[in-house]
Amino acid sequence: MAGTDGSAAARVEALAFYDPAYDYYEQLEDLFGHNTVDDITDMDNEDSYEFSYLISLNRDKIKLLSEEIDDLLKEEDAYFFNILISREKPIASKCFWRYPTEGRGQELIVSSEYFLQDQAAADMLFEDFISENDLLYLTEEELQGAVLLDGQEVSIYYKYFNRSL
Repeated sequence: MAGTDGSAAARVEALAFYDPAYDYYEQLEDLFGHNTVDDITDMDNEDSYEFSYLISLNRDKIKLLSEEIDDLLKEEDAYFFNILISREKPIASKCFWRYPTEGRGQELIVSSEYFLQDQAAADMLFEDFISENDLLYLTEEELQGAVLLDGQEVSIYYKYFNRSL
């Protein structure tokens, strides 16, 4: 049965549901720097159970949702740090995004590891963030662990982050 061993699924299912008193945007801006965070949370999607943020790792902190992103992509790759936080249980995950110059924003490479050494600092700040907020960090692989939802096995990601998949 899903979630009955020492797996990520078991740890997640053992967590109590919570109702975050706030989203994490301001806290992330304080941590990563002002005007560096894009809130890409899909609040209009009733199947979305996550807060989602993109932190700019680009020169001049050019954000994905800014007008300057097209000019940046003409000259260099664009990098972002994606942080996902469940609104159902205190669970978080992260990944790094890279938009290669030659793709002009149409190609996205996602990695669980940072692309450039200077991006390691973002990873360390994320560790501080999850510790301060008592969040359980799960890797992309752990998010694929099976849990039960209405008697059917689904992934942790599907159940606690986004059911529109």
